[in-house]
Order: sequence, then C-alpha cells, then structure tokens
Amino acid sequence: MISHHHSNNSINSASNSNSSVNELLNEPSLNSKSNSEESLDNEKVKKHLQKKKSNSSQSSITTKNLWQLCKIEKEKEKKDANKVELNDIGIESSIFISGSPEGGKSTFISSIFDKNSSNVSSSTLLLEYTYRHNNRTKGLNSLKDTLHIWELANGTMFKEFLKIPINEHNINNAVAVIVLDLSKPENIIDEYNEIMEVINSRISYLLKNLEKRGSRRPKALTVYSWKKYGNNHPDKEFIHPTIIPSIIVGSKYDKFKNMESESKKFVCRILRYLAHINGSSLIFYNPNDESMSQKCKQILFHYIYRSAAPNNMIDHNKPILVMAGTDSLNEIGLPPSCNATNPQRLSLSDWTSVYESFFKKDETKKHNFKVDLSKFPETIIDNLKIEKDEEYIKYCQKNEREANEKLKLNSSSSSIGSPSEERKLGNIYSRSRAAGLATF
Repeated sequence: MISHHHSNNSINSASNSNSSVNELLNEPSLNSKSNSEESLDNEKVKKHLQKKKSNSSQSSITTKNLWQLCKIEKEKEKKDANKVELNDIGIESSIFISGSPEGGKSTFISSIFDKNSSNVSSSTLLLEYTYRHNNRTKGLNSLKDTLHIWELANGTMFKEFLKIPINEHNINNAVAVIVLDLSKPENIIDEYNEIMEVINSRISYLLKNLEKRGSRRPKALTVYSWKKYGNNHPDKEFIHPTIIPSIIVGSKYDKFKNMESESKKFVCRILRYLAHINGSSLIFYNPNDESMSQKCKQILFHYIYRSAAPNNMIDHNKPILVMAGTDSLNEIGLPPSCNATNPQRLSLSDWTSVYESFFKKDETKKHNFKVDLSKFPETIIDNLKIEKDEEYIKYCQKNEREANEKLKLNSSSSSIGSPSEERKLGNIYSRSRAAGLATF
C-alpha cells in the first residue's frame, strides 16, 4: 500500500491533472469511502474531463475560425451603420402628374406645394420637372426630404413620355396622380384608362427586368399593393391594383357642383368604380377652397411621408374623398337605368357603355393630328427629317444592344443584380420596407 502511494506521488509531480484523476480513481480501492461517495467522485471526474475537453475545443474553434469571427463582426458593424444611416437620412419620393388637357395640373402642384399659389407658371411644355424640399426634425437630427415632381402636358397626346420618369430607382417610392376635368365628364373614362395603361405597362416592364436579375422587389411591391384591401375583401377577384399608389384628382369642382344632381351622382359612381378596381384613391379638388386643398395635401403626404390618411366622404353633393381599399362594389351601387341587380356582375365595358350613352361625346371637338406631309413638300426639311429619323433608329438600336449586354452580364455574375448590389441604388424611402416586407 505504501509503495502504491509512492507511485501516485511520482505521477503527481509529472502531471497535476493526471494525478488528481488517478487519486480519485484509486481512492475507492482503499475501501475508505462509501458507495455514495464513490458515485460523487465519479461525477467529479466526469466534470473535470468535460471541462478540460471544452477548453481545448474552444481554443481550437477560436484558432480555426478567427477570420470568420472577424467577418461576422465586420458585417454586424456594417448593418448597424446602415440602420443609423437609414434613420438619419431624408425621404426621397417622386410624383408623376398627368391627366386632362388644361385640367389644372400646374395649379394643383402650385396650390399644394407652394406658399404663394397665385404664381402659377405658363402652360406646361410636354414634360416638366421640378422638386421640393421639406425640412423636418427627428430627435436631435434635422432631415431634408426631397420630392421629385414630373408633370406631363396635353392630356393623353404625349402619354408615352410617362415612361421617362418611371424607373427602377424610384418605383419603390413613386405616386401617380391623374387629374381629370370634372367640367368635361364625357372624357374622363378614356383619359384615365389611357394613362393607367401606360403606367401599368411601364411598371410591368420594370418588374420583369428586376425578376430576371433575381430581385425580390416585384413580389414585395405586389404584396404591398394588396395590403390595403385585407385578406377578406368581397371584391378581391374583380380588383387589379396598381403596383405604385395612384390618386384620381377630380379638378374644377367649382363648375362640377352646379351640375344636375343625377349627372353628379353618376360621375361620382363611375370615378369610384374606376378608383376601386385599380386600387386608386379618389378626391375632388378646387384650388380656391382651402379645405379641399388641405385634404389633397393630406392624401399626398399620406403616400409620400406615411402620415395619417384623411377621412372618407362619399356624399355626391359634397367633395368626394375615398381612400384606396376602403370602398366596395356594393357601396358604389349600379349605374342609372341599369337592369342588373348585382354590382359585382358589371364589367368595366358595361359601365362604359352606360356612361357614354348618358354623357354624349362631342365628335366635332375631336382633333385630327394626322397630316399627310406628302401634300406639303419641303425638300430641305424633308431630307433633314429623314436624317433625324435614321439617327433616332440607330440610337434606339444602340440602347437596345447595350441593355441586352447588361442583362447578359447581370445573369452571368452572381454579385451584379444581387440583393446587396440593388441596395447600392441609394438609401431611398421604400414603401415595401415601410410595410415590413423584404425590399430586395
């Protein structure tokens, strides 16, 4: 027994950890401990070995994954910086205004965004751009919001030019405003449908390109466009909401309010119907009425800056205001002299045919802009036109080739067009981000 302890002491001097283990293992052989003490000692041994193994494992992980840990820390710092940056920058938004010729688009812009609304510029020439800044405070920071305003002139004549300001950069935070002249109700359906067709076509083109690059924005924006209707809206199968928010502004209400009651009621119903099935908000407007101007400003700021939305007003004897997603076909009702009993069974063509029979179009006021130039030869001008037409065709072909090359490059590169790359477009205010959706 003495020699046995002497051997343990020798081991002790060589390795403290092994000695303590051996002593714990050998002590039960002395028969000086009970079975419970033996079990307790075995637990101590297990804990000791586990602790030693854990320390060794942690050391190995730290050594092997040093660069990985540095990378994780760097990404965390970048995310924190992005959060601070997003919170501390101003909101950047865009508005596209189009509609009836001489319908009051410039007056609308001036009365909403300018303090001195009497200074309205002359008639808009084709497509005009301006911007406004809005200073606000958030905590201790002073932020400057930027609003880009595009105005298209001459009704639907130059509607194709709407494609210029609508692009991938601003599709997340754009608002379309369609100003319709209430004093000429016979034209409002055609004007609205033609403009919305161009807007939807352009947006569809942009979303398809984003999808080809693997972007999640199209899905997120589509989900957001339906959010205002909720999951259980009774008219869901009849609605096709625009991806970007749109507002129908019925201008010249001062003239419209003096119309015969049935005419006003029908105009209100058809506009509510158009707004409802396209996911648009609807508001009537008179620049000389301060209350109406304030409500127009409120509805615009709701979409631009996420402020509170105004309350609805559906009485046709008062200025109409209906927020998108709050109306229904049953509440809108049926057009006059209609034999149908269920509003949901009426299509847009049904509404249009009844409306056009109610409000006759004056065919004599239609302008024919097609001119046979061969009847008016001008050699120098004609040759110059041919030259410019050829230059334009070459320019379009060049742009198309460059776009195709970029698309091929994007599809072959994993980094270009990726979510991280798309975020480099700028820290712009995102409607889908505000809705808590994945923007990219």
